[in-house]
This record gives sequence, C-alpha cells and structure tokens, in this order.
Amino acid sequence: MVAAQNPIAHLQARFKDLENGFRAWLAKQSLPVEAAVVTATSAAQGAAIGAFMGTLTNDATSAFPTPPPQANLNPQAMTSFKQAQALAGGPLVQA
Repeated sequence: MVAAQNPIAHLQARFKDLENGFRAWLAKQSLPVEAAVVTATSAAQGAAIGAFMGTLTNDATSAFPTPPPQANLNPQAMTSFKQAQALAGGPLVQA
C-alpha cells in the first residue's frame, strides 16, 4: 500500500472487490442456494437497519403519552394519534 493513498478510497476499493467477488460466486451457485443466500443477507440487512432505527426511536413512545380514557377526543384525531404511537419504537415494539 502506498503511504500517500487515501485510506477511505482504499477501503472503498476493497469493499467493491469483496462485493464483486461475492456476486461472481453467487452467480455460479444453483437457484436454491442463491435464494437462500440472498434471503439470509437480506434478513441480516433488515435486522441491522431495524436495530439502527430502534436506537433512533428508543424513547419516542414517551413522546406520545396515552390520553386518559375519559378524554373526549375527536375519533378521527384519536385514530391519527394511535397511528403515530404505532410508528414510534423499535422493530420489536412495532411487531
């Protein structure tokens, strides 16, 4: 490695080489193996994104406190409120 080379560019090139190698290997596999590998990598990617999003909204449920049961709210407003509560929280909360 040349000392003057940008380390970020080097990492990007290594990642691109790894990705191209993986895609070439995957193209040589049978359809069931390809489907299983793509499913597993997609699940891992979804889990990572879900975990990251869960850290961003970790305390968002406290931002939407539940109104008291005797509160006379517009039913349409209550529906919107419940939708906002459903979208707050990590993947386990949303599931």
